[in-house]
Amino acid sequence: RDLGTTLSHLQGLWMFSCCLQDLDGISTFSSLQELYLAYNSLSDLSPISMLENLQLLDLEGNNVDDLVQVQYLGLCLKLQTLTLEGNPVCVRPNPTSSEVEDYSYRRAVRELVPQLRYLDDVRVEEDRLTCCSITGEDWD
Repeated sequence: RDLGTTLSHLQGLWMFSCCLQDLDGISTFSSLQELYLAYNSLSDLSPISMLENLQLLDLEGNNVDDLVQVQYLGLCLKLQTLTLEGNPVCVRPNPTSSEVEDYSYRRAVRELVPQLRYLDDVRVEEDRLTCCSITGEDWD
């Protein structure tokens, strides 16, 4: 926590495979624009909601298992690029959910974080185009 007070102007932070289990104190890095946290053990994303300047977030291969956690990312109004591949939430909306047949992870994330331009390295607009060309329907 003290580290963030001396590095308040830090714009990018890479913490790949660091065995992180929580993000306590991350909000002290108020200037962060890019945060790379792939392959850790993170499940609580609420501390990230305080990062007002965050534009890119990589959470690939963590333990995010509930869409409620993804909802916090909607508070990061500048967030445009998000990677969540390899998290349990990609397969089902929450740990107690048994229905996965009609679950659309990408659609759910887009609804919760509408400002996104890229989700898992795919442009969000391409999702809409693919859907419309396959089903002949509009997503909205």
